[in-house]
Amino acid sequence: MMDYLAVHTIDGREVMINPKAIVTIGGPRSGESAGQQLLSDKATCMVTLVDGKFVTVVESCDTLRQRLDEKGAKP
Repeated sequence: MMDYLAVHTIDGREVMINPKAIVTIGGPRSGESAGQQLLSDKATCMVTLVDGKFVTVVESCDTLRQRLDEKGAKP
């Protein structure tokens, strides 16, 4: 059974992501201007997937990294 990572999009939907499909996890650089945010003030982290797509989520990148460490998966 696949162990997916549940994350939440800025509109409140729960999305299940395969941890093995995650390439990078990152947030905006500190001090970035409002024009270079992750699509919304509500998004605090962007998850990039192996297919080149990405998901912006409300969970912090630190929280996602911790949850991935607990699952034994690291991007």
